[in-house]
Amino acid sequence: RRSSITRIEPVQLQLNADPYKIVMMAVLLQLAHWKKSLEVYTELVRRYPTIAYFNRSRSSVVLEVIKGLGLAQKRIDQYKKIFGWVDQHGWPKNNEELAAMPAGRYIKECYQIFVLKDMKLIPNDKVLKAYLAQETNQTVLPGMTKDE
Repeated sequence: RRSSITRIEPVQLQLNADPYKIVMMAVLLQLAHWKKSLEVYTELVRRYPTIAYFNRSRSSVVLEVIKGLGLAQKRIDQYKKIFGWVDQHGWPKNNEELAAMPAGRYIKECYQIFVLKDMKLIPNDKVLKAYLAQETNQTVLPGMTKDE
């Protein structure tokens, strides 16, 4: 008999805590369906397997890959800003360093959970909230309703 409990497995779990891949995916997941984001992510990582390759890329080529998600130029600008910062400072190793990274809340929350393995935060995103509640054996996280 099948269990009626549905496990929440964010796509970021497949990325093995690789900071580059977590940030790459988090930028795409903002305001886009995860299946479409995963298709675009797969192509980006195929073309640009490391941050060094991405930083040498031409924006027009990246734009061609991600244009189907919408907000393409905004996403490219986010990548350039974040990856440029990482080139200068390195990947954040703790929450204090993460606070300085020029990224939005969702990207930082993904990094915090999937790279830094910080399960104590209360994310803004519903899927991340539900995932953390599941992983910390809580029915709901503080500030979360039972419907989330």
